[in-house]
Amino acid sequence: MPEEKTRTTVVVAVDFDESGEAALREAFRMSQLIEGLELHAVHVLDTSKEKFGELSATLDSTMELLLSHVSTVAEAVGVVDHVAPVGHIRVGEPARAIHQLAVDVDADQIIVGTHARRGLERIVLGSVSDELIKRAHTPVMVARVKDYSTLRHSDSVQPPRPGQDMSAPSATRRLTLARVSRTSHMPGLL
Repeated sequence: MPEEKTRTTVVVAVDFDESGEAALREAFRMSQLIEGLELHAVHVLDTSKEKFGELSATLDSTMELLLSHVSTVAEAVGVVDHVAPVGHIRVGEPARAIHQLAVDVDADQIIVGTHARRGLERIVLGSVSDELIKRAHTPVMVARVKDYSTLRHSDSVQPPRPGQDMSAPSATRRLTLARVSRTSHMPGLL
C-alpha cells in the first residue's frame, strides 16, 4: 500500500505581472486555509525569447527577483510567517516546465494566472493556462484579478422561479449548519 501523503503541495506559476500576482495571492490565500501547505513558486524563462549565452547570467538575477516578488506579495497578503515558499526557475516552454515541476514535487494542485487574451492575440500567443488544463495530471486553478466594475448586480441573489413573489420574506433563506454529536443520530441509520 502506498504511503499516505501528509502535506498538501501546490505549484504556483509566477509571472511578474498582474496575472502572476493574482495566482500568487490565491496560493497564499489557500495557505491560510490549509495547515502545512507546501508552496513552490516557479518562474519559467521561455527559451524562445532568450539567447542561451545570456541565459546563465539571467538565472541568478531571476531567482533573486522571484524571491523578492514572492516576499513582497506575502507581506501584502499578511502571510509572511505562515508559509515558506520554495523558489524555482525553469527554462523552456512555460506550460511544459510548470507541469514538469508539478510532477517533480508531487503537487496536489497547480495555480496559474491568465492574461485573458481573446481572438487573434490568443491564437498567436497561446495560453499557458489552457495548455496546463489540457496537459496536467492534477487540478489546475486559473486565478484572475477580481474586477466586477463593468458588471451589474442582479436584483436578487436568487433568480425568481415562475410565479414567485420575490418581495416575500421566504424568497431567499440562509442555511444554518450545526454540528450534532454522533449519539444523537436516528436509530437504524449509520
